[in-house]
Amino acid sequence: MLAHADEYEILRKLESLDENLTDRTDRLKLIRKSLQESIKKAFENSSKRYHFRSTVKTFNVGDIVYRRNVVLSDAIKRFCAKLALKFLKAKVIAVKSNYMYELEDDANKKRAVYHGKDIIEGKGGHNTAPTI
Repeated sequence: MLAHADEYEILRKLESLDENLTDRTDRLKLIRKSLQESIKKAFENSSKRYHFRSTVKTFNVGDIVYRRNVVLSDAIKRFCAKLALKFLKAKVIAVKSNYMYELEDDANKKRAVYHGKDIIEGKGGHNTAPTI
């Protein structure tokens, strides 16, 4: 009984393996090699897609940005959250850390700290809303 795949190569060199057994081991070796290539190719494709979408943008004090509007529906007030604006215009007041920014809304001058994932950079001009 063989315990490891490397032993097949030794026995093949000594010419003490059956033809059926060597054919099967060679086929398995080719299958393993093609599987490894497929897995590597899939990993590269996935990593490209991930890195394309996960770029972290940095903002400076004074930048005009759009922050994600987080609201809840309220039946009593007859307010539906899915019809609300997705982003609100804001200005960067301070940089708290690598990903945390203090923003001030243009409309009501409300100040709060937001994570970088909830912020989209403003694209010039007035009344320019982000496209999603």
